[in-house]
Amino acid sequence: MQKILILSYFFPPSNLTASQRIEGWAKNLSKFGYYPIVITRNWDVQGPLEKDRLKPSGSKIEIVENDGCEVHYLPYKPSLRDYCLNKDLTFFSKIFTFLELVLRNFFIGIIPFHNLHSYAQKILESDKGIRHLLISANPYEQFYFGYKLKKRFKYLKWIADYRDEWTTRESYGTSRGKNGIVKFLEKRSEFKWLQNSDLVITTCNYFAKRIASHLDRTVNVIEHGVSVQSLSPANTCAIDKEMFIIVYGGTLYSNQPVERFLKVWSVFKSGKSDVEFILLGSKMDVSIEDRFQSVDMTSVSITERLSKERSDIIQKKSAMLLLLPYIGMKGWPSSKLYHYLAYKRPILFYPNDHDIMEKVLLDTETGIIPKDDSDLLSALEAQYLFWKKGELAAVEPKNISRYTQRSRAEILAKNINKLN
Repeated sequence: MQKILILSYFFPPSNLTASQRIEGWAKNLSKFGYYPIVITRNWDVQGPLEKDRLKPSGSKIEIVENDGCEVHYLPYKPSLRDYCLNKDLTFFSKIFTFLELVLRNFFIGIIPFHNLHSYAQKILESDKGIRHLLISANPYEQFYFGYKLKKRFKYLKWIADYRDEWTTRESYGTSRGKNGIVKFLEKRSEFKWLQNSDLVITTCNYFAKRIASHLDRTVNVIEHGVSVQSLSPANTCAIDKEMFIIVYGGTLYSNQPVERFLKVWSVFKSGKSDVEFILLGSKMDVSIEDRFQSVDMTSVSITERLSKERSDIIQKKSAMLLLLPYIGMKGWPSSKLYHYLAYKRPILFYPNDHDIMEKVLLDTETGIIPKDDSDLLSALEAQYLFWKKGELAAVEPKNISRYTQRSRAEILAKNINKLN
C-alpha cells in the first residue's frame, strides 16, 4: 500500500463542515491502495466564533492510529494577530491582520499554523517511500506548503484540493479587510503556488471552470460525499411528535433565496401552534437581521452555531430538511445536500434551479421539489397532514452508494493512479 501525506487545517474533532471531506479521504483511501497520514492542528479548543478557535490548543504532538490511516495532531500556537483578536484589541488586531495577509505570501513562518509544513517536511525526509501529498484548502496559504515541499522533494506528486474557490469567487472583490495590495498578492500567489502541483481538484463544475481559467490548467471535479457511518439507523430517526419541525442547517448565503420559502411559510403557519422553522447556526451571518426585518418571525427560530451533537439531535427530530439553491452558481452541489442524506428525511428543495442538486434528489428519491409557491404550500400542507396522522416516517435514500465518501475516495485514487 502506498502512503499519502494529507495536510489539512480542519479535521475531526473539529465540528466544522470543512472537516468532513478530509475525514472521508482519511477513512476510505486505504480501500483503494493508499495509506493516509493526516497532519492537522490540535482541536481541543473549539467554539462558535473564529476567535474561539485561535486560542492556544494542545501542548504536544499526538498521533492517533485508526484502521487504514493515522492522524498527527500538532499544537496550535496563536500569532500576534490571534492574541490581539482574542483580547479585543481591535486597533492592533487590524494592523497585525494586514501584516499577516501581506507577509504570508513571502514567508511561511508568518503563517500561524506553519508547523504543519515543517512537520510534513520532517516526515518526508525520514520516509522516502511517501510519494504523494494532498493539501485541502482553505486556509489557502496551505498551498504554499505544497509549493515549497514540491520544490524540495521533486519526486513528490502533490494534489491541491479546493473545497471552495479562493481569489476567483464572486464575493472576493468585496471581501472585508482586504485592500488592493492584499488581493493582488493573493492572486499572484495562487497562480504561482499551484503551478508545480500535479493535480488540482475541486467540488463542482462551477468552481472548476473558474479556477481553471485563473490557473490556465485543467481542474478535475470530485464532489462531496455522505459518510456511510453517519447514515442514521431507522430506529434513531424518530420524528418529533409534538412539533412539526423544518430545519435549514448551516450558513445562509446572500444568493440563497430563503425569502421565497418564508413567504409561503407565513401562509402555511397561520392558525397552527405546532409548527416551527429552525435555521441552525445561521445567526453567524451578519446580514441575517437585515434580511429578516420585514419577516414575521413567529414560528421561526435562528440559532447560533451549535455543537455537532446538539445539531444532530434537532435534525433527527425534524419532519423535513430545507435545501436552498445558490442563484447564479450552476453545477454546485452544496456539502449540505450530502450531509442531509444521512438523516433520512424528506428534503424540501425550493426554489428549483434544475441543476445538480435536483438530479441527486431525484436519483436518491429523497426530494420534494415544488414547481411554484402554490405547489410549495400544497407540499407543506400534505406533509403536515401525514405528520398529524403519525404517518410521516424516515425515508431510505436510493442509490446511496453513488454519493458516498467511499465512492469519492475511489475516484480520487484513480486520479492519483494516473499520476503514477
